[in-house]
Amino acid sequence: MAERGLGVELGAALLKVVLLERTRDGDEVVAAAVRETPAGAIVGGRVLQPEAVSKSLRELLKSAQVTHKKCFLALGKQSVILRTVQLPVMPERELREAVRWEAEKHLQFPLEEAVVDYTGVREIKSEDGNKLELYLAAVQKEVVHGYLEAAAAAGLNPVAVDVETFALFRLLLYLGGPAAENDARHASLLLDAGEEASGILIAEGGRLVFQRVVSLSQEADPGDLSREVQRSVDYYFYNSRERESQLRQVWLVGAGSKRGPLLERLRDDLEIEPQVLNPFMSMKIQKKSVNLELNDAAPHLAVACGLALRGWRHGS
Repeated sequence: MAERGLGVELGAALLKVVLLERTRDGDEVVAAAVRETPAGAIVGGRVLQPEAVSKSLRELLKSAQVTHKKCFLALGKQSVILRTVQLPVMPERELREAVRWEAEKHLQFPLEEAVVDYTGVREIKSEDGNKLELYLAAVQKEVVHGYLEAAAAAGLNPVAVDVETFALFRLLLYLGGPAAENDARHASLLLDAGEEASGILIAEGGRLVFQRVVSLSQEADPGDLSREVQRSVDYYFYNSRERESQLRQVWLVGAGSKRGPLLERLRDDLEIEPQVLNPFMSMKIQKKSVNLELNDAAPHLAVACGLALRGWRHGS
């Protein structure tokens, strides 16, 4: 039986959906569609008008002929606190509580108002002995409720709420290349030039090793955005434990990914030719059901695609 995964990204400017299917003959794009978000309905990673969002999302799903209900959502990057933390080695049953107390150090709101989770746990060596290193994610409950309310009112059944950074990292692993190789000497950088803010992530040796959100949108001066990328690269490699590691790939996704001046500035600053990422490059397209011009829309759909990929782990 074919496995399906539906990814839904609720953005400030666009609502995006991607439905993928995994069969014996390969992976296929069953549906991919975008629609403008009602003005002012989503701001700063928060759903302010869930009724307006759900109405537009319902119309988008209908036009894309998507009847699949189980979906995966992504929270807006500005609303999520994402940190790399190190904790003493401990049993898994104790780790969740320890993560909650660690999260309190980074919150600007009460812990009881937060949803806290973690991922990417691995044991590392440090000057103080072995430690557990992991990614800690925290967000206000009311933010999560806004996304869930909009999706449910559109007739969807959210299985999980993810973080944009993790969805994009999942996509990089799926596509392969230096990001997915079991070789810590080769690193890939991905810039998500977003509608309100931009995300920078670095993957190396099959791991997410760096992430950062900058308050510069796709409309920002290309030089300013490129400088933030360069600072991130310099910071990571200066502090990296893998001294021989080199940046081998630079990918762009998001609303501003095809801006010529930005591509040129990144090429000059990083001395690497940046590429606009097509998340569907290794998939078949069900042309009878996908009416969208994917070559133009593909960079906008990277997060939704990364979310849909998660569906294959949870079943259809």
